[in-house]
Amino acid sequence: MKKENIWTIIKLVTIILCMVAFSPIVVSPREHLPYLIGLPFSLGAGILVSIGLILLVILGACFATQNNENNEGA
Repeated sequence: MKKENIWTIIKLVTIILCMVAFSPIVVSPREHLPYLIGLPFSLGAGILVSIGLILLVILGACFATQNNENNEGA
């Protein structure tokens, strides 16, 4: 798979992960149950989303296209 394709997939997964983080699936008002990892669900899901975003940033640093380096010389 090309680096550009992987970079596009990383960007799409990041957008989807951010949309899920603020959706009613995760943010449920006045609801403390169920629990995830021994924490209230919204807190546990927020931690998992944060870890996912950190992993996507690391992958993005490895697979980002080199467009910026090409434009600096112009």
